[in-house]
Amino acid sequence: MLFNIFKVETKADIIYVSGNTYTGCLKGMWKSKTAPETGVKYNIELSFADTVGKNVYINNGILKPGMDIDGGRVIFNGVCEDIDETYFIRFSADALEMIDLENADINIQKGDMLTFSAAFDEIGIYPY
Repeated sequence: MLFNIFKVETKADIIYVSGNTYTGCLKGMWKSKTAPETGVKYNIELSFADTVGKNVYINNGILKPGMDIDGGRVIFNGVCEDIDETYFIRFSADALEMIDLENADINIQKGDMLTFSAAFDEIGIYPY
């Protein structure tokens, strides 16, 4: 997924980056030895803390795929594209992420539109 950084901040030796993707806004912890630069576009992958699975629900297609910042969290909407010990969630044509949702209290099937949120410190942003 292509990510354009518009803000870099450091809190307690953790680098947080905020930026835009084709599907919306995102903020999380920068996971690279290379310092991020504002105004630069990076290809990224995401990781999520195990706790994310506890707040996922099926939204029955009410919301379209994407992501947005809401207070201290990022709200994600995506389609479950495949399940193979982990869940493959599609947010856009260039954004397919693997997420461990074994803590989810619902029965997720391929094709379900899911919504979940994660605090900024529960999201790892990995440039490649």
